[in-house]
Amino acid sequence: MINNAIKFTESGGITIEVTLDHYQDSICYLSFAVTDTGVGISPSNLKKLFTQFFQTEESRKQEGTGLGLSISQLITKAMGGKIEVESTVGVGTTFTVRSLPFQIISAEIDNKVTNKMIEIPQREISALRLLLAEDNNVNRMVILKMLENLGLKADIATNGLEVLEALQKSSYDLILMDMQMPEMDGLEATKVICASYTVEKRPKIIAVTASALKEDRAKCFAAGVDDYITKPIQLDELSQVLQKVGQKILA
Repeated sequence: MINNAIKFTESGGITIEVTLDHYQDSICYLSFAVTDTGVGISPSNLKKLFTQFFQTEESRKQEGTGLGLSISQLITKAMGGKIEVESTVGVGTTFTVRSLPFQIISAEIDNKVTNKMIEIPQREISALRLLLAEDNNVNRMVILKMLENLGLKADIATNGLEVLEALQKSSYDLILMDMQMPEMDGLEATKVICASYTVEKRPKIIAVTASALKEDRAKCFAAGVDDYITKPIQLDELSQVLQKVGQKILA
């Protein structure tokens, strides 16, 4: 929903609101509303909006398959919630995901978990030079914030070609490589890097992908990646993978 709002809002703003619907038996039911000031959706298109492969005139101009909303609706229904949409052409759109259940964890337990993740020793790898290859703006911001929480910084590339250009200008110890990017994807970029550098000289590569299938994982390792992490990325998992690969670099 947020990604769509960004795509179709050229001016104005985007508002994200989270509200508590009700609470029962250690479960809280939350609703999420994403409001934009974008192009809006016509009444005729609203009726077909959640149909698989359906795209409005505006969405055809953007990269996509017309599956995002239908998949979101299926996931929301599976969680016991529902999606509602209100829109006015030329004014904006509000998507509301209602009544998603979340297990309540006590503040004491939650703090212990958070502290455990953040306290994983980061001093040794904080000096590593990182390159983040990610074409999606939202994903990029999220990952950068996670790295910041772990005491790390990274330069940015939005496709495989930019990764190769960055390596010509600077040296990096580690690349967080999204596997699906335009122009040149992460898989192809990894193959080029591995063919151009010796194992000792090339940066370590962590594949970042939304696919958890064994065959896709095998393709990544066959291309030459050093480790693998799936989306949506969790802070503790990212920390563990960075530590594991980072220790190999520092060894």
